[in-house]
Amino acid sequence: EELLRMWDDIDRQIIDGLLQNKTIIGIAEGLFISVSAVKYRIKKMLVAANLNDKEELASIIRRYRVL
Repeated sequence: EELLRMWDDIDRQIIDGLLQNKTIIGIAEGLFISVSAVKYRIKKMLVAANLNDKEELASIIRRYRVL
């Protein structure tokens, strides 16, 4: 829950894209932002959640149905 409060709308949309198994390129194109911006935001989320990769992040989101 604490992580959700830290995330803005773009972060939530990135997570939604990950949950839909979209690529980073696909997420960036859908949000009209750069690939590096998506990578940066994912990295920021991983550090905040103390996770290793985006698949682990998506797994946690699915498991706890927080989005």
